[in-house]
Amino acid sequence: MSTHPASATKSLVIREPVDLIALAPVVLGFQPEESVVLETFDGASGSFHARADLSRGHPDQDAVARHLVAAAERNGAVQAAVVVFSAHLARARRQGRVLRDLLHGAGIQVIDVLCADGTRFHQLNGGKAAPGSAYDLAAHPFLVQHVFDGQIVHPTRDGLARTLVAIDGPDRDEVAAAVDRFTKRPSGAGALRAEALWIQGCIRRFRRTRRALAAPEAGRLLALCRCDELWEVAWSEMERPHGDAHVEFWRDLVRRAPEDLVGRTAGLLAFAAWLHGDGALAWCAIERSREGGLQDELAEEVGVALMGARPPDSWTPFRAGVFDT
Repeated sequence: MSTHPASATKSLVIREPVDLIALAPVVLGFQPEESVVLETFDGASGSFHARADLSRGHPDQDAVARHLVAAAERNGAVQAAVVVFSAHLARARRQGRVLRDLLHGAGIQVIDVLCADGTRFHQLNGGKAAPGSAYDLAAHPFLVQHVFDGQIVHPTRDGLARTLVAIDGPDRDEVAAAVDRFTKRPSGAGALRAEALWIQGCIRRFRRTRRALAAPEAGRLLALCRCDELWEVAWSEMERPHGDAHVEFWRDLVRRAPEDLVGRTAGLLAFAAWLHGDGALAWCAIERSREGGLQDELAEEVGVALMGARPPDSWTPFRAGVFDT
């Protein structure tokens, strides 16, 4: 399940059913297919949105609905809308009804339940499907504004995942060469502190300028993050007000990192994405971190947070221990 807070949607006003359909790709970062999307509003932890795969069997659909409603309750949701994206209308209707009934039972006001197949949507009213209505998101204001703001909506979830695939070429070769030059762990508290300050400076400079690290810097940072104390420094720099910058920073490094360092780097990206409220990207980063065969502890913890719909504001920033030495 992917969860997303309200930061991406706080300025969007829902006026009609098609707005609920258009909201989904904006908050997810991709156009959902065979998916059930729960959009919630006015929650105690702020609005959040969640997506799950649309299951075929009734038991699995019931389990998905229970999981989504539990997440809505955990986040104090007051109002919710359901959009089921599928070409299989009967399956979509059944999932929508189950989720609607559970939301009602939890005391959450249901604004609307829609089944959308990419060209037409159906509203579920009192258990009876209303006639379908045509829709086209190509020029919808939500998506137009999203693009104007420099954001990308990928046509599929696989398209989003491909943004984490390595970019081979001279730059990646230079990064790998720099990693090799910094294989030795810094010795002594003074050396560790000096490298910690250097990592801190790189991240904070990127936050200000949004300029990607040069290859030698990228390789040095990736190599230093092999050291647990210095990896902790990079992790401790993350904070919600600059979540988009941290996502951009670590996404770039995931694509440039040698394969043996992708796992840990993707774990940091997963955390940054979760903190920023981009659950879909966080899941893609978790999957990328697992590709090397070794599970990254931070990535797996993010997966637990996503499955439990833990809101990003539950995170408490900390000071890396190396600065206490």
